[in-house]
Amino acid sequence: MEKLRCKICGAELNTKPHFTYITCRNCGMEQTLPRLKSEPEVVIYNAAHRDRILTNDFILSREKMDNLWRFNAKEADLGYDMMLAQYGVVYYQLPDKTSYPILAKYVDTPIPLYEPYQRALQLGNDKQIAIWKKQAKEIEDIRKKCAPYKDYYKDEKVDVLIDWAYDTDEMAELAEEIIKELNKAGYYTFARNRIFKYKPDVDVSDRQHFMMQRYEAAKIAKCCLCLNVNELFRGYGFFCLYSAEHKDDAKFIELTSLEPSPYFKESVLFGDADWKKQLVEAVRKVIGPPGSAKALGESADSDDDDDDADMTAALEEMRKLRETVRDALKSLGEAEASKSVFISYSSRETAEARKVKDLLEKEGISCWMAPESIPAGSDYGNEIANAIRRADFVVVMLSANSQSSKWVSKEVDFALKYDRTVIPFQLDDSELTPAFDFRLTDVQRIYASGRFYEAFSELLKRIG
Repeated sequence: MEKLRCKICGAELNTKPHFTYITCRNCGMEQTLPRLKSEPEVVIYNAAHRDRILTNDFILSREKMDNLWRFNAKEADLGYDMMLAQYGVVYYQLPDKTSYPILAKYVDTPIPLYEPYQRALQLGNDKQIAIWKKQAKEIEDIRKKCAPYKDYYKDEKVDVLIDWAYDTDEMAELAEEIIKELNKAGYYTFARNRIFKYKPDVDVSDRQHFMMQRYEAAKIAKCCLCLNVNELFRGYGFFCLYSAEHKDDAKFIELTSLEPSPYFKESVLFGDADWKKQLVEAVRKVIGPPGSAKALGESADSDDDDDDADMTAALEEMRKLRETVRDALKSLGEAEASKSVFISYSSRETAEARKVKDLLEKEGISCWMAPESIPAGSDYGNEIANAIRRADFVVVMLSANSQSSKWVSKEVDFALKYDRTVIPFQLDDSELTPAFDFRLTDVQRIYASGRFYEAFSELLKRIG
């Protein structure tokens, strides 16, 4: 039977069936263990941690743990493991084998309020709970320190973000060369060393800030260019992390001296005589021709502003035209996607809402979800109101957080006013507040806590 692997470093653990905690011989970290009943469960468990540790695919890791928990509802360790995936926890190990947690992303919800972690504390034994509380406190302290970085790039606009695995003068010079080439082609390009400097000897807190800034930078770029030309390390773990959470808009290119990787939409071979030309073409292929982007360091003139305004107006007209055509087709009964869903949720449960959206869209159901469905420059309130009026169903991601959200309350009230079908998809075990109890009188809830996929099947049946 396959052995359990360390959730910190991935090494095999020398465990016994009755063990609920162990110290890894490889990394020296004390950790808890699940009591799994079969080899397939062990394989899934190890794969989930591998997804988190090696490729930083935290959503896939959490989904695998969630699947395990459906068949092992009283297994406390899986709740803690879901927390590690939810908060993007990886460990950095110093030469003396001291390990420190690093959060690869920022989550608003404090760890003590995360429902799977709460359930783990309810189900675990005294030793497990002591380990979890000690480690979770360390992770929570870092989460709080990350707060200033969550909106680090909020107002920036970048076409191409250049990144690489190892910092050398040669890599920085290559990045500058590429910046000049792409700026000349009209693409606003940024290299990460212009934003923050990575040094191999920085302390752990600086590494944490570096990771956070690196991740947040990708959110504002239309595409990310990874330089894999030093043959030391192929740095796509970070790109997997971002791609896992933004599958619809993840656009990655690599300039490589290695074999092309399937993780990237386009690969350009470094060293070819016309590699620069190929690189510009790859960017054009992935994100289209340059639009309103300005070369780094250039100032916008009035013509640029006029062009931007014209472009915005044209896009708005196109959006209105698409909506008019869609509504007309729907009224004639000819629309292929006759069902449409508005997703109402608290920002603290963005990942859960996006998961439901992705699964519904795979079933051919059109979904609207703020803020990603709102065109740039549009009035937030108008767009939400129009989307609710157009929707056939309003799926409310019901939780303690959403019940305290003013936006969710407004959306539910507006949906009921326009006689939309409201479906509460309850994420936790919270009781209804008096206000929501009044709103949802005689409305059947779908309970998803600890049974997500069964609940999603029920949701599909309700939508029809």
